[in-house]
Amino acid sequence: MSKIVAVMGSPNSFGNTAGVVDAVLDGAMGLSTNIIKLYHLGKLNYVHGCTHCLRCCEAKKCVQVDDLGPVLLDIHSADVVIFATPMYFNMPTAQFKMVFDRMYADMSVDRSVSKLAGKKAIIAVTCGQNDENAFHMVDLLSKAIEAFGFEITDRMVFSDDCGHRKFSADKGAYSKAREIGAQYSTNAKPVVHDETLVL
Repeated sequence: MSKIVAVMGSPNSFGNTAGVVDAVLDGAMGLSTNIIKLYHLGKLNYVHGCTHCLRCCEAKKCVQVDDLGPVLLDIHSADVVIFATPMYFNMPTAQFKMVFDRMYADMSVDRSVSKLAGKKAIIAVTCGQNDENAFHMVDLLSKAIEAFGFEITDRMVFSDDCGHRKFSADKGAYSKAREIGAQYSTNAKPVVHDETLVL
């Protein structure tokens, strides 16, 4: 049994990013007893991102009080975290970036050892075109997530071809994303894939 937390950074609860996350979680559920938590960041109320108050150094956690608190707690207790965001203007969404900023509190006081070390992570990026900008963003997110100590098992990119393609209508893309989640429906150790999967 694993605790799987999905952090979905799109403001659209029914868009391509949500579809990719749903497919991965569908695969992860299978007949397993996994605990699944899904957060639609666009539905949460935020105070703001990290203010660099540094009170987390003493408290050992982010001291801001808003809807991101439970998200951060679940990331901290998760075995696997799915980080998913659309790419807007070659960047992740603002909601998604706030989670990263606030995860800074999960680093140790000397900032060299993370309390998140050893957890598995899956990255999903949706975009308008599968061009070098999309893969560059996957690389940037990978480096940031690895800096927190996560081991990234899978990276995915889905392009809607500038609005001409929908994830929900693409059975092949759904099947690929579901297979990634299915690795977590058993007790077998998931395979780490170095290449970014194009859905």
